Amino acid sequence: MPSVVRGPARPLLLLLATGLGAACGLGDRGTVIFPPGGLALDSTGRQERVLVRDTLLRLRSVGGRSDQDTTFINPYIMTGDGNRLYLVETDNRILCLDTLGAVRWTQGKEGGGPGEYRNPRDLKVGPDGRLWVLDPASGRITTLDRGTGKVTAMIRMRLAYSPMIVPLRDRFALFSPDPPADISWFTATGDTLRADSLPWSGYHEIEPLSRQFRTALDPRTGRWVFAFIYGNGWFAFDSTGKGSERRYYVEPTRFPPVLRQVRGDAVATSLIRVPGSALDVQLAGDTVFVLFDGQAPDRRQKVDMYSWESGKYFGSFLLPEPADNIAVSGSLLSVYASNPVPKLTFYRRPVESLNLGLSAPRRRRSSRRSGFPG
Repeated sequence: MPSVVRGPARPLLLLLATGLGAACGLGDRGTVIFPPGGLALDSTGRQERVLVRDTLLRLRSVGGRSDQDTTFINPYIMTGDGNRLYLVETDNRILCLDTLGAVRWTQGKEGGGPGEYRNPRDLKVGPDGRLWVLDPASGRITTLDRGTGKVTAMIRMRLAYSPMIVPLRDRFALFSPDPPADISWFTATGDTLRADSLPWSGYHEIEPLSRQFRTALDPRTGRWVFAFIYGNGWFAFDSTGKGSERRYYVEPTRFPPVLRQVRGDAVATSLIRVPGSALDVQLAGDTVFVLFDGQAPDRRQKVDMYSWESGKYFGSFLLPEPADNIAVSGSLLSVYASNPVPKLTFYRRPVESLNLGLSAPRRRRSSRRSGFPG
């Protein structure tokens, strides 16, 4: 029988009130901006987390031997494709490793020239076969040859900022923090195409600082996912940009309030921290993988699985130790952990988790079966 994980109840309201009291003593005047519904937790979708029966099989680890190990310099973005894994480090370096842990190439450094970066925010393998590096601090997107790391194009960003990119075969999407557009589409060379809205009206009621999210892309199908880092919800999009209604995590979390402080003529906003949700999101075939934070003692160790097609919760498995990022390719799960020493570990996924998506609805397009509008 599958095992069930029940997280202990925690006094979220007290935790939040404590944070408010500490924060409001800082400025001349402070206003707390609550998300829709105020302090109420959106418990839609709450289920008992069910663990798949099989365990992860550890294959090998890279790095993590001691605090003197310089194999990794604090990677903060990771993505995989086939038998390659790509990481972005804090020194603006991009690494390509194979699934044996050997470095195949390195590329990038601080600067503004070709192959140089100032602070990449996202890295994706696109359906066009290129590696897309989003560097809003430089105001541009760089594409790389996956096999060599050589620069193939530099594309000027036509938005002031975007935290994520979704590259498709003939276009890409950026995400503006400012209205009116939630999703802005561009041609593969950077010319403006159109603007779309996220398929949830409540998105615009949330203070912009609370709207933090991650995206994941399956380069083989062009399917992608938009998932909140705080708050309860994720959306599935197909290769045309058509999106589902909001779907829900098995363990709901609240959208955090924001503190707006006025000090003379200056206005500063800061996020009042609450338990997070999606630390990382990956998409492989029909399965959405969410490395979850939450409230349970095993935070940062739970990987929840959902159907991209229907939104159905498939089940979860537990990592042996807390993680920062994950990447999924076939039966291989790559896990990066920064604490206590940066380490990359390769696992073979449980057999049961490989078969979960087989029972998901196939590509019938009806709102009842797939959750997609229209």
